[in-house]
Amino acid sequence: MDEAASCITRHPEGCQVRLWVQPGSKKNELAGMYQGCLKVRLHAPPVDNKANQELTAYLAGILGLKPRRIQVMSGQRSRKKVVIIQMDGQLDIARIQEILLGK
Repeated sequence: MDEAASCITRHPEGCQVRLWVQPGSKKNELAGMYQGCLKVRLHAPPVDNKANQELTAYLAGILGLKPRRIQVMSGQRSRKKVVIIQMDGQLDIARIQEILLGK
């Protein structure tokens, strides 16, 4: 398993994704790998939970899910985060890797 695929793993509640979040960017975008995590640039500032809310909304939009299906499990006040994605019948771990990693 390569570094990129290792940041997305199975979890009892769905799929676990390790992220490195860079708030305050010009736009929301996926930006490759950084320190063993998928790097996500967000426009929102890192205050009042705005970056976390924008992160879940951004990932939900990419994956075609409702934001409530994505939960920040750890790193609420850190750049390094772990999110859990609740999968449905049409979205499995291979499809999530394909969408987020471009594989």
